[in-house]
Amino acid sequence: MDTQVIKHLARTLGADLVGVADLAPLREVPVFPADLLTAYRRGISVAVRLSDKVVDAITPENPTAAYARHYTASELLTPWKLAEPILIPPGQGFRA
Repeated sequence: MDTQVIKHLARTLGADLVGVADLAPLREVPVFPADLLTAYRRGISVAVRLSDKVVDAITPENPTAAYARHYTASELLTPWKLAEPILIPPGQGFRA
């Protein structure tokens, strides 16, 4: 599956930012477990914008309960999490 197709599908499912990267530069970076990246050639990163009002209220001393609720809701409700079989269908040569 082409990178642009993956990005387009993720955006249509509500992602605000999508990136696909070659993992080769990370081969020398220590990870746990040590073989974590062995089976993978590329990584996909997806971001969803959080509310400016909620994020602006965060301070180092007070991460706020509103932020915790907002972040948890955005994690649980992002439709692209449920769409992994659509983004990376079986038989396409991808492992997730």
